Amino acid sequence: MIKIDKKQILIILLWAYAFHSAIVAIGLLIIQPSYMELFGLPDYHGKFFQMQGGVFHFVMSMVYIYALKKFESIHSLIQLVIMIKLIATVFLIIYYNYIESAWVVLASAAGDGSMALVLLLVYIKWKKSITI
Repeated sequence: MIKIDKKQILIILLWAYAFHSAIVAIGLLIIQPSYMELFGLPDYHGKFFQMQGGVFHFVMSMVYIYALKKFESIHSLIQLVIMIKLIATVFLIIYYNYIESAWVVLASAAGDGSMALVLLLVYIKWKKSITI
């Protein structure tokens, strides 16, 4: 049976989440509002919230990279990443249900929720495997 190193999985997940946030940030910052219809937002005008979301995702990418750089002593930062993903999930579900039912919002909620769950499960397993 292959033994999986939970620490390595956590590191890979954090790098993947950092990459995901950076790509979303770039996309939000460069896509023209007229293309937002492709993401289920047909009446989208302006760029403020799009730009704000782009900057937020860029900041989150930096948080994930910081967590990686301080990995050995950073349990609370990994927990923060999990909380951020859960808060994003709840926000997106509420937004989808009460403000705008765009498919991209629901897909984003599913993605963030999945990322939170996977990171939480791997973190719990890793934490149990280390000696305190």
